Amino acid sequence: MKKIFYSLLFVIGAALLINASFFALPQKTVASLLTHQDEPKNADVIIALSGDFERLYTVADLLEKGYADKVILTNGEDGSFNENLAVRAGIPEEAIIMENKAVSTHENAVYSKKIMQERNFDSALVVTSDYHMKRTKIQFDDVMSNTGITLDYVPHVHAEEAWGPKHVQLWKEFYKLTGTIGIESWDRMS
Repeated sequence: MKKIFYSLLFVIGAALLINASFFALPQKTVASLLTHQDEPKNADVIIALSGDFERLYTVADLLEKGYADKVILTNGEDGSFNENLAVRAGIPEEAIIMENKAVSTHENAVYSKKIMQERNFDSALVVTSDYHMKRTKIQFDDVMSNTGITLDYVPHVHAEEAWGPKHVQLWKEFYKLTGTIGIESWDRMS
């Protein structure tokens, strides 16, 4: 019982320290903590997380360059991605695999894993916004661990000036990342 109490105290303390340091750091530094980028490699499928429509242009570019032939569009309940929008962005209709159940980044990973296993896909490029990538990587790596599935992460890169108007989104993402790290730490200590 004492171990659990101190573990919980540590996780809460670390989260508070990280959150407090957020306000002391320049916005650009915080933004760099949220991003991750791999060099794209050939893969069986591209997984596009719903959200900014512009992510679809990054997916279309990767398809055009021959990195994959199929795309899982994680639409979820928000409906921000659909086949018509994807086709308008340059994604061939025959390449699209829709996933309409996920309502969170974690569920994006869970349902994408299910689709990949059903179709015997062994590798994927995961596309989301740059500021959302670190949390996406943590959650996808956790869900896909011990499956043999290889993931590489290719962000849709927002222009530097876009970080300014998106500062509220940046702060929200930082807090979500802090929570994700806290939950992962807690799970490992339990």
